[in-house]
Amino acid sequence: MKLRTKLYIGFAFLFGLFVLSYFILTAMMNQLGQNTGVAMKNHQMMNLANTIQDELNIFSRESRGLLSNPPEELIGELEKNREEALVNVRAAIASLEKLDNRRQSQQLIQELKRLGKEYSALEKKTDALAKMGEDKKLIKMFWYDSREVREEMTEISKKLQAIQKKTIDQELKKSAKTSKQTIHIIFAYIVAVFLIVLIVMTWIVRSITGSLKKVTSVMTEVAFDHPDYLPRIEVTTKDEMGEIALAFNAMAQSLEEHALQEKQLKHEAEE
Repeated sequence: MKLRTKLYIGFAFLFGLFVLSYFILTAMMNQLGQNTGVAMKNHQMMNLANTIQDELNIFSRESRGLLSNPPEELIGELEKNREEALVNVRAAIASLEKLDNRRQSQQLIQELKRLGKEYSALEKKTDALAKMGEDKKLIKMFWYDSREVREEMTEISKKLQAIQKKTIDQELKKSAKTSKQTIHIIFAYIVAVFLIVLIVMTWIVRSITGSLKKVTSVMTEVAFDHPDYLPRIEVTTKDEMGEIALAFNAMAQSLEEHALQEKQLKHEAEE
C-alpha cells in the first residue's frame, strides 16, 4: 500500500468519526430540544390552570363585594371585574383544551367546561334574584350552589396543575439525563479520537521510518571501492519506499555489471 493511500485512509477514517459524532450529537441535541419544548408547553398549560383558579377567586371576591351592599359608585367596577374574571376563565379553559390533548386532561377540561356553563347559569339566576330583591334566595344560592360549583372547578384546576407539574418534572429529568449523556459521549469521543489519531499516526510513522531505516542501513553498507558487489535492499512493501528500494537494487545491478565489464576490459588490455 502506498504512503499516499495510507494517509488518505487515515484522514478518511477520522473524517468518518467526525461525521458520525456530528449525527449522534445532533440527534441528542434534538432530543434535548424536544424535552425542553414539552416542558415549556406544560409550563404554559400549568399557568392556564393557575389562571382559572385565580380568576375564580377574583370572581368570588367581587361577587361577595356585590352582596355586601357596596357604595353605588363601586357597583359598576365590581360587576366589571366579575365579568372580566369569568371571561378570563373561559379563555383559559379554551386555550387549555387546544394545548393539552391527553385523555386524562381532556376529561378534566370537559368537566371544567360543563361546570363553567353551570356556573354561568347560576350567575344569571343570582342576577335575576338581585333585580327582584330576593336577597335571601340570592345569598343562599351564592353560598351553597355557586360555592359548590366554584369549589369543584378549583379542585379540577388543581388536578390539572398536578398533571402539568408531573409532566414538567419528567421532562426536566429527561433533559438532565440527555445532557449528562451528551457530556459523556463528547468526553468518550475526544478520548477515542485521540487514541485513534495516535494509532493511525503511529502506524504511518512506523511504516515510513521502518522503510527508511532499511534503505539507509543498506546504503551505509555500500563500499564503492568494491563495486563488483553491492548490497541489496529487501523489498517488502509496494509503497514509495518500495519503489526507492527497487530503484536502488536496479542501480546496484547496473553498477556491478559495469564493474564486471570494466574488469574484463582491463584484463584484456593488460594481456
